[in-house]
Amino acid sequence: MIKRLLPTILVLASMIAMPTPALAQAYDFTVPQMTVDAYWNEDGSLSLDYNIVFTNNFGGHIIDYVDLGLPNSDFDINSITAYVNGQQVYDISAEGFQGQGSYGVAIGISPYVISPGASGTVQISIGRINNVLYRASEGENYASAVLKPAYFTSDTSSGTTNLTVTFHLPPNVTEDEPRYYAAPAGFSEVPESGFDVEGRIYYRWHNSFATPYEQYEFGASFPSSYVPASSLVSEQNNPFKNMNFGFLIPLICFTSFALMVGWSIWSANRRKLQYLP
Repeated sequence: MIKRLLPTILVLASMIAMPTPALAQAYDFTVPQMTVDAYWNEDGSLSLDYNIVFTNNFGGHIIDYVDLGLPNSDFDINSITAYVNGQQVYDISAEGFQGQGSYGVAIGISPYVISPGASGTVQISIGRINNVLYRASEGENYASAVLKPAYFTSDTSSGTTNLTVTFHLPPNVTEDEPRYYAAPAGFSEVPESGFDVEGRIYYRWHNSFATPYEQYEFGASFPSSYVPASSLVSEQNNPFKNMNFGFLIPLICFTSFALMVGWSIWSANRRKLQYLP
């Protein structure tokens, strides 16, 4: 029997259960180190590089899948590559994603599984994700770039993580133009900044004592003129954006009529009405 445990968000480790006559083994691993490089490109797309070190504790399931959650479904699966301890793996599937959340890919790392008591480094690169930039609160002239790196659950992971997150801003952005958002607790208020090897401005946040089961959010903004206007999403995290509220019109009319009748009855009989939520 195969059972894959689903951690809470963006990247999730999945493992094959090895049945025993008694109680099945529990998933039990640490993530000593994780680095995330987010490249905000001049065409408005996002590229991500994850480097994750797993240590599978003694008695834990072998790790043979990593489910990587992604910001949305608009990614190019052909742009994704994965390596385990320097060995490339090719089992990459959007259909096989079993992590929590609506979007992501499953990375099968066999035959380079991480056995109990062993450690392994998983590198995953996503070359292109679209529709990830939003109009910033600074005004229509700024683009907002926000990322929540992958994390696990306290049921499957423990210990601390040496976490580094780096934003690489679009080419040609100048030093006085970008802005960084407030950092999560445990990270310095002012990120490290400079120029990367491509001459792009970067912001870097680091915490040697992050936890693998906590979600962190990082953000920055820059002038929207450095990316196509068509790449900006007008509304961020609006669950009602695409909803059709036409069905509510008759309900509102009926509710109004019912309230009028109810008020009349209350006035006539001086009774206290009990309303249901």
